[in-house]
Amino acid sequence: MKLIDITKELFSTPPYPDDPIASQRLIRDMKKGFTYNMSEITLGAHNATHIDAPLHFIDGGDDVSDIDLDKCFGSCRVAEQRFISLSDAESLCKNTKRLLLKGKVDISPPAASLLAKHLDLIGTEQLTIGDAMVHKIFLRAGVVILESLDLSEAPVGSYLLSALPLKMKGVEGSPCRAVLIGE
Repeated sequence: MKLIDITKELFSTPPYPDDPIASQRLIRDMKKGFTYNMSEITLGAHNATHIDAPLHFIDGGDDVSDIDLDKCFGSCRVAEQRFISLSDAESLCKNTKRLLLKGKVDISPPAASLLAKHLDLIGTEQLTIGDAMVHKIFLRAGVVILESLDLSEAPVGSYLLSALPLKMKGVEGSPCRAVLIGE
């Protein structure tokens, strides 16, 4: 069994334009006489590797604490495709409920609609899976969106995925530690 960390480091990953920049500061420092270290972190819900909940684009939608964790853990497929058309979508979602896309990818709205009928989770290395329309297609269908992955060490193929959101009521996105488990 081999673990592949597909999470981008929080503080060194540039945020989406106009999103807050993640930061950390020590509020208790052993070097200053405290018996322990304690950090305060500030971040946006969509910094680095994160999960989008329906509330991100759907008013009154489910927040990250409502996400079915079964969708974020289980068998998955890593694929590489620059543009996903309707016919590509049919083959990509065969025999998988979780699909991770390597590289820069563009998903057409009709392809997103077809994928949304078959998938529980879709992930991308990009900062975003697509425009507002593509987000809404996936989120209205209950598909978990996993963004800003690092799939550089994950060859195309099948894996076990673990990418669990933090349990935060009322929040539309969550950082997560995403890991693939392979042979």
